[in-house]
Amino acid sequence: MTARTIRNTEDDDLFEQSLELLGRVLGESLSYYRKARELDPLVERSDSLVAVIDGRVVGHVQVLPREMRVGRAILRVAGLSCLAVDPAEHGKGHVRALIEAALRHVMRGGYHLAMVFAADGGPYGEFGWETLPVDTYVARLDESGEVGSAPPGVRRMDPVDDLAWVAAVHGGYGSECSGPLVRSLGWWSGNMKWMRENPESSFVLERNGRIVGYARARYPVAEHGGGAVDFYSISDLAAQDEDGEKALLAAMVQDAKSRGFRHLAGQAPVAHRAVALLEAIGITARVKSDTRLKVKLVDLKSLLEGLWPEFTAALWQSSSGGSESVGIRVGRQTAELGYRDRTVYVGEAGTPLIDVSEAELWALVMEGAVPRGAPGKGAGVLKTLFREREFAFWRADVF
Repeated sequence: MTARTIRNTEDDDLFEQSLELLGRVLGESLSYYRKARELDPLVERSDSLVAVIDGRVVGHVQVLPREMRVGRAILRVAGLSCLAVDPAEHGKGHVRALIEAALRHVMRGGYHLAMVFAADGGPYGEFGWETLPVDTYVARLDESGEVGSAPPGVRRMDPVDDLAWVAAVHGGYGSECSGPLVRSLGWWSGNMKWMRENPESSFVLERNGRIVGYARARYPVAEHGGGAVDFYSISDLAAQDEDGEKALLAAMVQDAKSRGFRHLAGQAPVAHRAVALLEAIGITARVKSDTRLKVKLVDLKSLLEGLWPEFTAALWQSSSGGSESVGIRVGRQTAELGYRDRTVYVGEAGTPLIDVSEAELWALVMEGAVPRGAPGKGAGVLKTLFREREFAFWRADVF
């Protein structure tokens, strides 16, 4: 047997073979996967990697370029998607070879971190991927009252005329949290075209002629861990204030019930707040943890450099001054983070070092949770620069 090679899909034949493999292994049609690539402005054939034996594609993985907000900072994220291997080729090391090749591709690409959505116990654990739990909420709609009229100011979204407003609302909300992926107008345009051919309900909230909130839902969706039950799944929900969030949630509940759904689920705006808002309109909901999101550090020093805008804003809003620094070690990677004369810097680590696990690193980056084992001085530096934020990863960003 000819040795396996890993190639990208810039070659037309390999590209067509990869689509056929995805359709055969993961389901959906060739046109589905072709259109998904055409409508995503950031997807390139060079980011699709295939395992090839004797000219035949036997495995595939996609690297998706994405950007994630952490307050004022934007991190470069490599999303791994569509990992598939020909069933006749199972047990021959193709999965491992594809993941290793994807990580090399990511490291060459200057990304800060990598992400994948995968069930626990899969192949990613041995490569050092950490689970980043995402809180989600679920509710039973058949236990509430009758469907009422739409809340004042809420109407159906126009995917053309409302697009710029909706993108602006999303961007403004995202800058207050960690986790939301950056969405360009190109992404929004392609996503709207995609969703026109798939079941979706979309609403906007208007006040004084301005759109100040929006919400989107997909259906039917088989909720993770929900068995065979179909859910009305809220993929996006953002508004300028709590009253706006409550109005949009009420509109989604009414829409779901009118379509005959008995179950509702979502992650937006943030699970614990959504539960309180749902209870305020008579819907009992509960929070549960979705553990499919896995993350992996690519380069510690560049990650900290990417967070510089957030660090600078945090430092200027604090009372800290003088010169302080802390050395951080995550696995085999080290870096020094500090400030002097109100200026943040990232450099090569000196000693002593604070040992931080990857799980602790992501809690620090995403939520401002300082590791418990950090010594007093080092903990003070981390507390000054890493502000407490809510982690808000939304279902519309799942790849």
